[in-house]
Amino acid sequence: MRTTIVLSVVFTLAIAPLVRAQSPVECAPTERTDRLRLLRQLSLDLRGRIPSEAEYEAIRAHDDVPEDVLAAMLTSDDFFATMREYHRGILWSSLIEIDDLVDNRRDLRAQRVGANNVYYSGNAAGTFRGTGQVSCVDVEHTRFDAAGHALPIVEGYRSGTVSGAPAPRNAARCAAATNGCRIDGWVRVRPYWAPDTEIRVCAFDAQTAATGLTTTAGAPTSCRAGIVRDAGCGCGPNLRQCVSGGTGGSEQTIARALEQEPLRIFDRVLRDPDASYFDAFTTTTSEVNGPIAHYFRYASAGVVEDGSMATTMPDVEFGDTTWRAVERSPEHAGVLTTFSYLLRFASHRARANRFTTAFLCEPFQAPSGGLPPATDACSSDPNLSTRCGCESCHERLEPMAAHWGRWRFNGDYGFVNVAQLPRFNETCANCREGACSAFCDEFYVTRDTSSHPMEREMWLGTLQVVAWRSEGEANAIDVGPRALIEQEGTIERMATCSARTLAEHLLHRELTSDEQLEWVPELAQAFAESGYRFPELVSAIVTDTRYRAIR
Repeated sequence: MRTTIVLSVVFTLAIAPLVRAQSPVECAPTERTDRLRLLRQLSLDLRGRIPSEAEYEAIRAHDDVPEDVLAAMLTSDDFFATMREYHRGILWSSLIEIDDLVDNRRDLRAQRVGANNVYYSGNAAGTFRGTGQVSCVDVEHTRFDAAGHALPIVEGYRSGTVSGAPAPRNAARCAAATNGCRIDGWVRVRPYWAPDTEIRVCAFDAQTAATGLTTTAGAPTSCRAGIVRDAGCGCGPNLRQCVSGGTGGSEQTIARALEQEPLRIFDRVLRDPDASYFDAFTTTTSEVNGPIAHYFRYASAGVVEDGSMATTMPDVEFGDTTWRAVERSPEHAGVLTTFSYLLRFASHRARANRFTTAFLCEPFQAPSGGLPPATDACSSDPNLSTRCGCESCHERLEPMAAHWGRWRFNGDYGFVNVAQLPRFNETCANCREGACSAFCDEFYVTRDTSSHPMEREMWLGTLQVVAWRSEGEANAIDVGPRALIEQEGTIERMATCSARTLAEHLLHRELTSDEQLEWVPELAQAFAESGYRFPELVSAIVTDTRYRAIR
């Protein structure tokens, strides 16, 4: 009994107020705030900082925050930085958990080798040294052929010292390797991510030769033609084809820059007085800086399967932090085809789902009664758009997802044109179960990817993303995600969603049902009349009495 009373008191004093604080009614005050508090509120919401003492003094003689003060805030760099962070929250623009911006054989890590920290890729060691994770030894490497390939200090190594240096890291693996290991030393390199610094790198990893030790189609294998497993192909000049992994490494720098790309597209649109907010979803113009340019030009092989990206990049140093406008190929659609968006939402359905939830405010929800039992005959329907329990979401989701049908997925990035990816592939239709290529299984309905007799009969050899789609729905793969914005009524729905989301963000609470029914349509109408200028929408909200009431 005593425990029950104590818990009840704890709930009453601590939990219940928090529950009330989440209520739009409890959080919708009516008393008007004074000018000094309003200035602070505006500055925090629009610039992310409190006003300066001089800014307080400048309005002390006024009854309200002057219009020119608000106008200055809405054109300040602090405002645009704040809006970038606002859109980060909407897009969930984070690559922090994605650890595959490069092929893992290009991920260099500094490890203790003898008495020194030496960079090498444990995942490339199988190609270079005969077995994975084995390092070089702590001795300066001096043996190279005329083309610049590093020659091993010793071959067939199984244990012991090398040239007087201690055994390499993970040397025990060499004892189990069929032919032992090829062992190298280290060389000094000035890496692209810190050109004024000299580091030690295992010689095999640091190789700069343009061609390898093997041949491809009768010619020397190119070390610049993507990911190659050739012992003569290293990271290239200044290690430019590799990244330094781990905390603070160049891979993290690249990831942080790629996260910013869609936010910079919004930034560019918001700064342009003639641009509609919705241009951010259709434009082919993007923004890049040094880390992004370097990544697409040199280090993205194995992840980015789109050669056109490298050709649009400016020739700038990795350390150049200036953002520059670049024109991407015509199939791009603003933020919806940026690397960050497509890697963060790795499947076509996830891309459509995030767009629908974040920019239409129409999240997909499971039926209230839940899914039928797995034993129900309808549960085996291979068409998710008609399968009982699934159709409530997938009837709308599947046609939307098809708009990304020519964009790579599951950790890869790039556009695949119709010549490379036709809707029907005869080879994929005819391959035997268990003998279909990885390409066929990735993109097409094959005997490996489908066991349902009806699906095999109707769609074998057809792109998975257009299976079960009508002809009109299947055309979505050729018009791309831009067409989602251009569909009749979409911009109006997006405008209403934008008004609601921004109002709740600036008021720091949910809107009441009356505000959603009455105020949001007013905001959306004013937004449309402004030519969908986002700063105008911000201004309309922060000059409304609802915003200016004491919180």
